Amino acid sequence: MVGLIINIFFTTIEILLVVVAIFFHWVGQENKPTAIAVKLEEESDGDELHKEVEAGSGDAFRYRLHDLVVATNCFSDDKKLGKGGFGVVYKGLLDGQTVAIKKLYGSTVENDFANEVSLLSTLKHENLIKLLGFCCEAGHYILVYEYASNGDLYHYLIDENKRQTLTWEKRFEIIKGFATGLSYLHHNSQNAIVHCDLKPANLLLDEHHHAKIADFGLSRAFDMNQTHKTTRKVPGTMGYIAPELFLKQQYSTRSDVYSYGILILETLAGCTVQRYAQVNQETLMHVMWKQWKDKRPLTEVIDSYLRDECQQDQIMSCIIIGLLCVQHDPKKRPNMKHALEMLNRESPLPEPAFPAFFEVHEGYCDSRAIQLQSHPIVLESNSIQLQPPLPPKSDKSKIVGIGAIVKARAALLLSTPALTLTWWRHRKRQDHFFDVPAEGDTEVHLGQLNQFSLRELRHATNNFSNKYIIGQGGFGKVYKGRLSDGSLVAVKRLEEKSPGGERQFQVEVESFGMAMHRNILRLRGFCVTPTERLLVYPYMVNNSVASWLRDRAMNVAPLDLLTRRRIALGTAQGLSYLHEGCRPKIIHRDIKAANILLDEHFEAVLGDFGLTKLMDNEDTHVTSAVRGTIGHIPPEYLSTGKVSDKSDVFSYGILLLELITGQRAFDLARLANDDDVMLLDWVKGLLWDRRFGWIIDPDLRNNFIEIEVESLIQIALLCTRFSPLQRPMMSEVVKMLEGDGQLAERWEEFQNMEVYIHRRHRSDMYIDSTANLCAMELSGPR
Repeated sequence: MVGLIINIFFTTIEILLVVVAIFFHWVGQENKPTAIAVKLEEESDGDELHKEVEAGSGDAFRYRLHDLVVATNCFSDDKKLGKGGFGVVYKGLLDGQTVAIKKLYGSTVENDFANEVSLLSTLKHENLIKLLGFCCEAGHYILVYEYASNGDLYHYLIDENKRQTLTWEKRFEIIKGFATGLSYLHHNSQNAIVHCDLKPANLLLDEHHHAKIADFGLSRAFDMNQTHKTTRKVPGTMGYIAPELFLKQQYSTRSDVYSYGILILETLAGCTVQRYAQVNQETLMHVMWKQWKDKRPLTEVIDSYLRDECQQDQIMSCIIIGLLCVQHDPKKRPNMKHALEMLNRESPLPEPAFPAFFEVHEGYCDSRAIQLQSHPIVLESNSIQLQPPLPPKSDKSKIVGIGAIVKARAALLLSTPALTLTWWRHRKRQDHFFDVPAEGDTEVHLGQLNQFSLRELRHATNNFSNKYIIGQGGFGKVYKGRLSDGSLVAVKRLEEKSPGGERQFQVEVESFGMAMHRNILRLRGFCVTPTERLLVYPYMVNNSVASWLRDRAMNVAPLDLLTRRRIALGTAQGLSYLHEGCRPKIIHRDIKAANILLDEHFEAVLGDFGLTKLMDNEDTHVTSAVRGTIGHIPPEYLSTGKVSDKSDVFSYGILLLELITGQRAFDLARLANDDDVMLLDWVKGLLWDRRFGWIIDPDLRNNFIEIEVESLIQIALLCTRFSPLQRPMMSEVVKMLEGDGQLAERWEEFQNMEVYIHRRHRSDMYIDSTANLCAMELSGPR
């Protein structure tokens, strides 16, 4: 009996030990990500590339490695979204938001990390993937992006179930979306950016199938004054690399155009260029070109899921545009701005010539196709490196083997699947965006936003001397300053007692994180103390448009009409970006000559974002207290408090009238001549009396082309129409200024619908802009 009891006792103990062991094993598995994160954090002491990132550097947030490990379940395979040549992307959940987390690796990981954070801190557009944050701890370099729920274009091209969901309408919007994003990178960002690795895997689609360009690790800055740049190593992915980059190591924005052309043709064919080359004996671009040249049926080349679509003419137009983008000569390719215009219009398109890498196929030949280079390709593992040029040979030796070399290069370039070129970059290369600090440095400023000390800014402005004041507004003064590195800056010192100063500071810093464009004033840095709020901008050497129109010295030549038109175009491009390139869209609310600054080349830069209002892209308007400057505020905003992008369009129209007339939008001095105080009413009155010559700025009366001035006046009046719905969008204004926006048709419609009423007998349809001023909450002229 005693033995039985002892056996039961020990058996019970053994069972309990097994249960306890299982329990602790289960707890250990549950806490595994946290435990690993803690271990990594312990290893990371003193091993961070960046110790701290200043508050407000764009809208990128610095995440802890621990949080990213937990968010991805220790970077588990079941969270993996994809893998590329430079990193693995995981799906994660941070603060209740689904995100994409990219963990970088490779020999150039630090440079790739620095390049992408720096770039995406200065690039903001709804067709570019948004960088939410980053992490660099314990030798880990991680980027956190917005999550594109529909993945990348590559999976749609290789997955038949996914591909059949892409109607032509969706594909066309994807093609236009990528073109819009590229046009921003090439023409409207602070510096022209060449992506260098456009391919389906780097083109993402959000929940609405809106296009997002991603992966900027290989991107490079490009000076638009140059025709091309030379690189030591060829960046990109096989099948999408432009011939001049592959053969001569020369790249430009037209290199991206070539890659974009390939993407158009892939989207139409429903197949990747590598897969097409494997299945067919010819390349996709050559089949498409011959189809267009011989006027063969579209059904022979496009995706079978598009054959029943009714938009055959639109599909053919895209084929032609794609072929124009893949011309061998970069000069014969359209730039992305032109490509986007061709996508948006129905007029006849230019005829494409032979595409790049074209040899002899069925009687077609292009003698300018590929020219033999003097250095062969050396293939080493997964990278392609070009040897130095070989010594010159006799003419006979050059001829021998040309066909073999050309065919080998073309075949390797166009048909090698999944072979990615590596890109080696010097840490001290000339086209870098920022340098990794030397050992001992304690901080790095990612992007272009710095936190200045109050002492530094006091020294730069001679203790905020009155002699350094270059402007004054409703919320403070602006000082000219010189930093210790010799660069000139404009320092906006917000008044401590100003009720709107704190809000303006927050709004301008927030706007910096959302809007990046060459015609938008960039915020260089800031300073925050218990008693001071200061914003630091680049110094605009030519001051504001208002200073040239009204405060110009007598011995200084006035702005000529060509310069004024260029200023109008630059301002329109900046506003178009705020309204259509940002998500949410940004309403400036204070467009006027004083807020249009001029750089050393007299290019327009839109400044003063203290009154900006954010608006959801799907909304028609938002309601707020009336803000702005008298004379620039549209009637619907004054009377109802409803503001929209069309409110900025109205203000822009008034700005155009300022440029044409040289006068203020609101000027009591005009009452002395029994004229209207509001510039818009004054111009309409002169037009009614047919006194056109009186409208022109006296500085221009002996030096202007009447038809040019008339077109600007017409655009101004279209922008200031009473009904917001009848005003053009800013992108349409840009086209009208460029001579391709159907101005004549719009003006004829305007004349048919609007009747100019004599200034003394206005119709009730017009609201006097000065009505109820005392009841409105205005910022006042600044």
